[in-house]
Amino acid sequence: MPTPTSPTPPIGQWSSTASTQTLILVSLRLYNYVASSFALILFFINGVAPEGLTEPSLPSPPSETECPPNFIGPKCEVPICNPFNGHLVYLSSDGYFCKCVDGVVGTHCETIICQNGGILKDGTECDCSETGFTGRFCNVESASASVKKNEKNGFFFYTLLIYTGAILLFFVYVWETKREAANHIDAPYSASRKESKLYKLYYYIFFSKDVKLW
Repeated sequence: MPTPTSPTPPIGQWSSTASTQTLILVSLRLYNYVASSFALILFFINGVAPEGLTEPSLPSPPSETECPPNFIGPKCEVPICNPFNGHLVYLSSDGYFCKCVDGVVGTHCETIICQNGGILKDGTECDCSETGFTGRFCNVESASASVKKNEKNGFFFYTLLIYTGAILLFFVYVWETKREAANHIDAPYSASRKESKLYKLYYYIFFSKDVKLW
C-alpha cells in the first residue's frame, strides 16, 4: 500500500512560510528581551520587584554597631572627627589626621581641656562658675574679674608709690641733716640751739651721746 505523502509546496511558497516562522520567532525573542529590560528599569526606579521578578541579593553594609568607635563606612574605613571640636584634614591608606581647635586634644578631637581651673562637666563642656572666666574652655576673662584685677593692681601701684615717696623723703632728710651736722662738727653741741627732735636723734646716734633727746 503506498505511503501517503504530504504535498510538497512549490519552492517559492515554502521559502515564504519558513521566513514567516523565523520572523515570528525573532519578534517573540525581542519582545521578551524588551519586556524583561523594562521590568528591570521599573524595579530600579520604584524599588519594587514586578510580579515574577525576584529582587537581586546585594551584600548589606555593616551596621554602625559593628564598626569600632569613631569609625563609619561600608568597611568602617572612614574616621569620625568630632564635628564640634575639629575636622578631618588628611585621609589615606597610610592613616588619617584630625585637626582640633584650641583647647581640644585627642586622635578624634574627643578630649576637652578646661583652662584657668575650670572643671570638665559631662565630658562635653567646662564649668567656669568658680574661676572668674567664661567661654567654652574658661579661657575668656569675665568683666567682673577684669574690674577686680584692675582695682587690685591700682591698689598695689598707689601703695608702692606712697612707700617709694616716703623712702625718698627720708633719704633726702638724712642727707640734709648730715650735711648740716658736718658744718657744726667742730663745735660742741649746745642745748640752746634749736634743733629738731629728729636731728637730735641723728646727732645722738652718729656723733655724741651727750645730746639730750627730750
